[in-house]
Amino acid sequence: GNTPVSAPTATQTSGIDIPAPTPGNIVRLEVEVGDTIAKEQTLLVMEAMKMESEVKSPQAGVVQAVHVQAGNTVQTGDALLTLRG
Repeated sequence: GNTPVSAPTATQTSGIDIPAPTPGNIVRLEVEVGDTIAKEQTLLVMEAMKMESEVKSPQAGVVQAVHVQAGNTVQTGDALLTLRG
């Protein structure tokens, strides 16, 4: 059988960084490197101003790298993790 070949895109090689939506603290990670995730899946939970918020995946993919751990403080735009599409 023939396997359809999809055109290579930038996301397949370099991955995309998931930025922190707000400054805050990392409460817990819900995924780890190598996990296959779905669009809108919760990647991690952050706390800002005593409110917990979930950071969700913008697309389906595989977790390529995790740049933070529980207890870390991040600023808006900091890369939390990298997905490979």
